Amino acid sequence: DGSYYLNYNNLNNKPTIPSTLLNLNISDGTSGQVLKTNGNGTFEFTTVSAGGNQNVFNTVDGDTGTTTANSTTDTLTIAGGANISTQISGDTVTIAYTGSPNSGEENQNAFTNVASDSGTAVADSKTDTLTIAGGTNISTAVAGDTVTINYSGTNTLATLTDTDTTGAIAGNVLVYNGSSWVDHGQTVDQMAYPAITTLTVTADSFNGYKFDQYGNTEDPTIYALAGATIAFKLSGLGSHPFLIQTSGGSNYDNGLVHVETTGAESTGTSAQGKTSGTLYWKVPANISGNYQYRCSSHGAMQGTIVIKTMSAI
Repeated sequence: DGSYYLNYNNLNNKPTIPSTLLNLNISDGTSGQVLKTNGNGTFEFTTVSAGGNQNVFNTVDGDTGTTTANSTTDTLTIAGGANISTQISGDTVTIAYTGSPNSGEENQNAFTNVASDSGTAVADSKTDTLTIAGGTNISTAVAGDTVTINYSGTNTLATLTDTDTTGAIAGNVLVYNGSSWVDHGQTVDQMAYPAITTLTVTADSFNGYKFDQYGNTEDPTIYALAGATIAFKLSGLGSHPFLIQTSGGSNYDNGLVHVETTGAESTGTSAQGKTSGTLYWKVPANISGNYQYRCSSHGAMQGTIVIKTMSAI
């Protein structure tokens, strides 16, 4: 009633001052609720969500920089950097690496430079590739995490700088002459054991054996010393296997060692009947008298070996 305000002298005309919100025709709420307006003159009590009582971060720090929530509805954005993506699904934030698996990682221990006997390779990008290349007669292969370096060439004595194999015969021994290795002119079997003498034995067809120190005589009587070694160089006997026997025609194996031109050795019975290489007879010191050599294929090819003792000379 506007008359209350127009009649200043009427002290009874005073407005009623509300003592509670209920006097404004607003229904009371429950403990803890707040008064809310819809912006059009309507008020009501409402319950505030529990968010005001939960633990939250007001400030978030990064490796560089800090952000602070400046409103109750502020939004924090999780952004991916180089080669990083972010994705939100429900309550989950997924941070993924999107770069190449071979792009390198700046915090790992790695070589920036690779030096060789001549030259240096420099990694000029995070994805640079170092190539291991084979030189002359060298091949390389990569399997998994393993690099294999192989020699693919061939080496021969003739390619060495300190050998002279000009005119060398297969099987001959090389000796050092003070400046290079040269053909000695002998095979390894001729040098295997020390001998008082070496007789070169050849076959005169089926007629008999010849011994170089006995001239052209076929099946000559030869002499050996008890307790000494005599060597028989069997030179191309072909079909005439060489035997050492007693005077009665039984094979005598004691002290026999045969050496092939390859260096392979056989002794005793196994040393009998050879046609090449060198046969060493370590004549026992306790024998003397007559023994014989004989072709195992041709009985007529035979001769006498006379064993002498030092006391009988």
